Amino acid sequence: EFRRVLCRSLQENIRYAETFRNLRLNYNYFIEKRKTDVDLLKKRWIYVLGGFGMFLFMGCSDAWSVFVVPLEDTFGWLRTETSLAYTVKVVCFSVGNILSGILSPRIGYSKVLKTSAIMMGAGFFLSGFATQPWQIMLTYSILCGTAIGMGYNSVVSFAPLWFPEKPGTVTGLLLVGY
Repeated sequence: EFRRVLCRSLQENIRYAETFRNLRLNYNYFIEKRKTDVDLLKKRWIYVLGGFGMFLFMGCSDAWSVFVVPLEDTFGWLRTETSLAYTVKVVCFSVGNILSGILSPRIGYSKVLKTSAIMMGAGFFLSGFATQPWQIMLTYSILCGTAIGMGYNSVVSFAPLWFPEKPGTVTGLLLVGY
Protein backbone atom coordinates (compact mmCIF):
# COMPACT_ATOMS: atom_id res chain seq x y z
CA GLU A 1 0.00 0.00 0.00
CA PHE A 2 2.76 2.41 0.95
CA ARG A 3 4.64 1.63 -2.23
CA ARG A 4 1.56 2.35 -4.37
CA VAL A 5 1.00 5.71 -2.64
CA LEU A 6 4.68 6.59 -3.07
CA CYS A 7 4.60 5.71 -6.77
CA ARG A 8 1.42 7.72 -7.27
CA SER A 9 3.02 10.66 -5.45
CA LEU A 10 6.14 10.44 -7.62
CA GLN A 11 4.04 10.29 -10.75
CA GLU A 12 2.11 13.39 -9.68
CA ASN A 13 5.36 15.22 -8.95
CA ILE A 14 6.67 14.31 -12.39
CA ARG A 15 3.42 15.57 -13.97
CA TYR A 16 3.71 18.84 -12.01
CA ALA A 17 7.33 19.23 -13.14
CA GLU A 18 6.32 18.66 -16.77
CA THR A 19 3.46 21.13 -16.43
CA PHE A 20 5.80 23.73 -14.95
CA ARG A 21 8.31 23.15 -17.74
CA ASN A 22 5.54 23.53 -20.34
CA LEU A 23 4.37 26.73 -18.68
CA ARG A 24 7.92 28.05 -18.77
CA LEU A 25 8.22 27.17 -22.45
CA ASN A 26 4.88 28.85 -23.13
CA TYR A 27 6.03 31.94 -21.23
CA ASN A 28 9.21 32.12 -23.31
CA TYR A 29 7.14 31.67 -26.47
CA PHE A 30 4.83 34.46 -25.32
CA ILE A 31 7.77 36.81 -24.70
CA GLU A 32 9.23 36.05 -28.15
CA LYS A 33 5.83 36.46 -29.79
CA ARG A 34 5.36 39.79 -28.04
CA LYS A 35 8.72 41.02 -29.40
CA THR A 36 7.62 39.92 -32.86
CA ASP A 37 4.28 41.70 -32.47
CA VAL A 38 6.07 44.92 -31.51
CA ASP A 39 8.26 44.58 -34.61
CA LEU A 40 5.15 44.10 -36.73
CA LEU A 41 3.59 47.23 -35.23
CA LYS A 42 6.58 49.21 -36.43
CA LYS A 43 6.80 47.40 -39.76
CA ARG A 44 3.21 47.98 -40.73
CA TRP A 45 3.91 51.67 -41.35
CA ILE A 46 6.64 50.67 -43.78
CA TYR A 47 4.05 48.58 -45.63
CA VAL A 48 1.73 51.60 -45.76
CA LEU A 49 4.53 53.70 -47.26
CA GLY A 50 5.19 50.96 -49.81
CA GLY A 51 1.51 50.84 -50.71
CA PHE A 52 1.48 54.63 -51.01
CA GLY A 53 4.42 54.45 -53.42
CA MET A 54 2.69 51.76 -55.46
CA PHE A 55 -0.43 53.89 -55.66
CA LEU A 56 1.62 56.83 -56.89
CA PHE A 57 3.00 54.65 -59.65
CA MET A 58 -0.45 53.22 -60.46
CA GLY A 59 -1.87 56.73 -60.69
CA CYS A 60 0.49 57.51 -63.58
CA SER A 61 -1.81 55.52 -65.83
CA ASP A 62 -4.56 58.08 -65.28
CA ALA A 63 -2.40 60.81 -66.85
CA TRP A 64 -3.33 59.41 -70.27
CA SER A 65 -4.51 62.78 -71.56
CA VAL A 66 -0.90 64.00 -71.45
CA PHE A 67 0.07 61.40 -74.06
CA VAL A 68 -2.95 61.67 -76.37
CA VAL A 69 -1.85 64.65 -78.49
CA PRO A 70 1.82 63.55 -78.85
CA LEU A 71 0.69 60.06 -79.93
CA GLU A 72 -1.73 61.50 -82.45
CA ASP A 73 0.87 63.92 -83.83
CA THR A 74 3.77 61.47 -83.94
CA PHE A 75 2.02 58.39 -85.31
CA GLY A 76 -1.00 59.96 -87.03
CA TRP A 77 -3.51 58.09 -84.89
CA LEU A 78 -7.14 59.14 -84.66
CA ARG A 79 -8.73 60.43 -81.47
CA THR A 80 -11.01 57.39 -81.42
CA GLU A 81 -7.96 55.08 -81.30
CA THR A 82 -6.30 56.94 -78.45
CA SER A 83 -9.59 57.28 -76.54
CA LEU A 84 -10.32 53.60 -77.02
CA ALA A 85 -6.97 52.74 -75.43
CA TYR A 86 -7.95 54.51 -72.20
CA THR A 87 -11.46 53.04 -72.27
CA VAL A 88 -10.08 49.51 -72.59
CA LYS A 89 -7.63 50.27 -69.75
CA VAL A 90 -10.55 51.22 -67.45
CA VAL A 91 -12.41 48.02 -68.36
CA CYS A 92 -9.27 45.95 -67.73
CA PHE A 93 -8.85 47.75 -64.38
CA SER A 94 -12.23 46.34 -63.37
CA VAL A 95 -11.27 42.89 -64.63
CA GLY A 96 -8.05 43.13 -62.59
CA ASN A 97 -10.06 43.94 -59.47
CA ILE A 98 -12.23 40.87 -59.97
CA LEU A 99 -9.21 38.71 -60.77
CA SER A 100 -7.45 39.89 -57.61
CA GLY A 101 -10.54 39.10 -55.55
CA ILE A 102 -10.51 35.55 -56.90
CA LEU A 103 -6.75 34.94 -56.65
CA SER A 104 -5.95 36.61 -53.31
CA PRO A 105 -7.60 34.00 -51.05
CA ARG A 106 -6.03 31.21 -53.10
CA ILE A 107 -2.42 32.33 -53.52
CA GLY A 108 -2.19 35.24 -51.08
CA TYR A 109 -2.08 39.02 -51.34
CA SER A 110 1.69 39.15 -51.56
CA LYS A 111 1.93 36.96 -54.66
CA VAL A 112 -0.91 38.84 -56.35
CA LEU A 113 0.82 42.13 -55.59
CA LYS A 114 4.17 40.91 -56.90
CA THR A 115 2.54 39.61 -60.08
CA SER A 116 0.79 42.94 -60.46
CA ALA A 117 4.05 44.87 -60.07
CA ILE A 118 5.81 42.74 -62.69
CA MET A 119 2.91 43.06 -65.13
CA MET A 120 2.67 46.81 -64.56
CA GLY A 121 6.39 47.37 -65.03
CA ALA A 122 6.44 45.26 -68.19
CA GLY A 123 3.38 47.03 -69.55
CA PHE A 124 4.76 50.52 -69.00
CA PHE A 125 8.16 49.53 -70.36
CA LEU A 126 6.77 47.89 -73.50
CA SER A 127 4.39 50.80 -74.08
CA GLY A 128 7.45 52.93 -74.78
CA PHE A 129 8.16 50.82 -77.88
CA ALA A 130 4.61 50.88 -79.27
CA THR A 131 4.12 52.37 -82.74
CA GLN A 132 0.70 50.92 -83.60
CA PRO A 133 -2.63 51.32 -81.79
CA TRP A 134 -2.94 47.57 -81.20
CA GLN A 135 0.42 47.59 -79.40
CA ILE A 136 -0.78 50.30 -77.02
CA MET A 137 -3.98 48.32 -76.49
CA LEU A 138 -1.99 45.23 -75.59
CA THR A 139 0.71 46.83 -73.41
CA TYR A 140 -0.93 49.86 -71.82
CA SER A 141 -4.62 49.01 -71.89
CA ILE A 142 -4.71 45.28 -71.22
CA LEU A 143 -1.44 44.54 -69.40
CA CYS A 144 -1.20 47.73 -67.32
CA GLY A 145 -4.95 48.05 -66.78
CA THR A 146 -5.29 44.52 -65.43
CA ALA A 147 -2.15 44.84 -63.32
CA ILE A 148 -3.25 48.13 -61.79
CA GLY A 149 -6.65 46.66 -60.93
CA MET A 150 -5.01 43.66 -59.27
CA GLY A 151 -2.57 45.81 -57.30
CA TYR A 152 -5.19 48.34 -56.27
CA ASN A 153 -7.55 45.70 -54.95
CA SER A 154 -4.78 43.84 -53.12
CA VAL A 155 -3.48 46.88 -51.27
CA VAL A 156 -6.91 48.27 -50.43
CA SER A 157 -8.06 44.84 -49.21
CA PHE A 158 -5.25 43.95 -46.86
CA ALA A 159 -4.00 47.32 -45.59
CA PRO A 160 -6.95 47.72 -43.18
CA LEU A 161 -6.10 44.30 -41.73
CA TRP A 162 -2.81 45.74 -40.43
CA PHE A 163 -4.66 48.54 -38.66
CA PRO A 164 -7.82 47.13 -37.12
CA GLU A 165 -8.00 50.16 -34.81
CA LYS A 166 -8.15 52.68 -37.70
CA PRO A 167 -8.86 51.03 -41.07
CA GLY A 168 -10.47 54.12 -42.59
CA THR A 169 -7.45 56.32 -41.84
CA VAL A 170 -5.04 53.88 -43.43
CA THR A 171 -7.18 53.40 -46.51
CA GLY A 172 -7.52 57.18 -46.84
CA LEU A 173 -3.77 57.68 -46.56
CA LEU A 174 -3.18 55.09 -49.26
CA LEU A 175 -5.76 56.56 -51.60
CA VAL A 176 -4.13 59.98 -51.36
CA GLY A 177 -1.31 58.43 -53.40
CA TYR A 178 -3.63 57.25 -56.14
